[in-house]
Amino acid sequence: MLLLAFVVGFAAVSAEPSQICREAFYKSGLSTNYNETIAHAVHSMSVEGLRLFDPMASEQNKIPTVNQDLSQDQKVLNYAPHFHTSTDFATSTMNMIDKILSTVGNSKDGLGPHWSSVERIAHVFHMWDLWQKIYETSWQEVLASPPEAPTCVCLRDTRANGIKAAVEWVANHYETGTPITLLNRPIPKLTDAQAWSVWKDRLLHYYTPAALHDAAVYLVYYEIIHSYLYSFELALYYTDISTRLPVAARDLLHLDYLTLYGNAPRPCDRMSESRLQEFYDRIRADLDRTVKFWRQHSRDPECGGFFNCLSKDGKVYDEIKHVWLQARQVWMYARLYNDVERFRDEDLLQEAVRGAEFLMQNVRDPNTYKCSLVVTRDGKAIKIQRSLFSECFYLMAMSEVGRATGVEKYKKEAITMMEKITGWIQSHGEGLGIEKLPGHRPISSLAIPMMTLCVIEQLKTMDPSLNYDDLTDWAIKDAMKHVQREGTVILETTTNDGKEMGGSAGRLMLPGHSIEAGWFLLRHATRSGDQALKQTAIQSFMERPFEYGWDKQHGGLYYFLDVDGWSPVQLEWDMKLWWAHNEALIAFLMAYKETKDKRHLDRFAQIFDYSYSHFVDEENGEWFGYLRKDGSVSMDFKGGPWKGCFHVPRYLMMCEQMLKELLDKKN
Repeated sequence: MLLLAFVVGFAAVSAEPSQICREAFYKSGLSTNYNETIAHAVHSMSVEGLRLFDPMASEQNKIPTVNQDLSQDQKVLNYAPHFHTSTDFATSTMNMIDKILSTVGNSKDGLGPHWSSVERIAHVFHMWDLWQKIYETSWQEVLASPPEAPTCVCLRDTRANGIKAAVEWVANHYETGTPITLLNRPIPKLTDAQAWSVWKDRLLHYYTPAALHDAAVYLVYYEIIHSYLYSFELALYYTDISTRLPVAARDLLHLDYLTLYGNAPRPCDRMSESRLQEFYDRIRADLDRTVKFWRQHSRDPECGGFFNCLSKDGKVYDEIKHVWLQARQVWMYARLYNDVERFRDEDLLQEAVRGAEFLMQNVRDPNTYKCSLVVTRDGKAIKIQRSLFSECFYLMAMSEVGRATGVEKYKKEAITMMEKITGWIQSHGEGLGIEKLPGHRPISSLAIPMMTLCVIEQLKTMDPSLNYDDLTDWAIKDAMKHVQREGTVILETTTNDGKEMGGSAGRLMLPGHSIEAGWFLLRHATRSGDQALKQTAIQSFMERPFEYGWDKQHGGLYYFLDVDGWSPVQLEWDMKLWWAHNEALIAFLMAYKETKDKRHLDRFAQIFDYSYSHFVDEENGEWFGYLRKDGSVSMDFKGGPWKGCFHVPRYLMMCEQMLKELLDKKN
């Protein structure tokens, strides 16, 4: 709670915004004492509080707050920190009280040493109540009618607009222990009901429509301002903006003085659209860096194929070859050659061809067409899997090399494998070697219709005349079985007739996998013109899994979740894996491209920012694959039994192409 008295002396230390900013604030409906009301709303803001408004909020937020440890020299932080609570109690309320009372005596809660325990509890709960009130009222109104661009620019500079000075005033009061005041009037220590009636009356001053509106305007745009102006340090607005703002910044913001209030676009509407060029540039560079990593380190010149197990800096730590990854790397190289002009490199194509030959000669059984899962360096089978995924990736590799080279044997190999895969699907796995034990019950796994759609799309890319319409219809219907609980969740496994199975396996959700299925479905719906499927793909397979799958404390997508809130039995359930974020980036950019709904681009930006601050290794190339819950790297190898040259470069290639289309249309 900001117990704030704006005494006469405060005016002397507060900054004076420029005339343009004063006019912008007036047009946006900010009150004349906006700096007081905004400072009150944010002085003890935390990352957890910001997540009421922005689920992706982190400590990279640029909101000035009172330092929780006022014994430090820096009394005001340039960001809102975390407010971590324990999970020892059953309710968030009790855990919050536990957090407050755990600091009693050490005064590291931003209030200094002079507050009583009751006053500290009142402070924290008042702030959370105020933030909730802002979110439920004025926040929605501001989103519906955002102010013009100059307001965003002017709010960013909290030194010039007086907001930071107001927060500093609060910090000084808390540290020195001067009598608690509010509205320049002392208020009593909170010792009885009569004292509380005074507190309550003064606190409600910050619940007026004007105060709530002030805070909402600032909170709506704190992230947008920071992201939109990320490459500029703006001059203070004490003089004419046209002379003080750097030319490059003025050009970027379209804030030429003559058009400042004319037809200038409104970057405050959404920050993500302004970053399209940034996304494109970084993704293009990342694709080049990633492909270079694999080409430099993974080729096996003696035995053919590729080394999959590569360390952080590309050293081979195991010569075993994993067939999923062998086939995916062949596909990736051939697809880059086919679809990305700067990779139209004969050496790259020949690497793909040599990989395809390694597969044909070593991994496929000539009689059953079953493919190995793992082979030795020279191609001798070590392990085979009783599923059809090695075979699906084998098909993808052959068809894409056939498309690149025009050589019929590769195309024929892909089509023949598709006949085998279709038979296995239609016979519910007969011929895959799956033993039907007494307790076995037929199930539907989301992975099967997903891969079916994937290989059909692949084959039709190779030869558009191929017809798999019936199988496509089956795959879509089978995928829809996994949309459960009125479209609110996607379950990995259901009964064959589309009902929940129960048990930990039946309750299992993989947010990243659901989102990946979503873009498979969206791609098909877009090409077929199926609007109902398009809506289901976006809402049920993308938006909902993202909402329940995103870690609101640390960021990132959880690997596994239980639909009923039980702890998943998978030991790695709360880890953050690279591929889930790659697939989510493809999905939400595709959703934005097809719908122009800016919320999807905001999701893309949210995932992008998390990924590029946690997974990407710009020094050595490629991405780390496995993060702990808190986002720290758990395993630093770049290639392993399940991570290879596929998810990262496929995401980069697809998103580079989509962003180029968006930028071309925009320009």
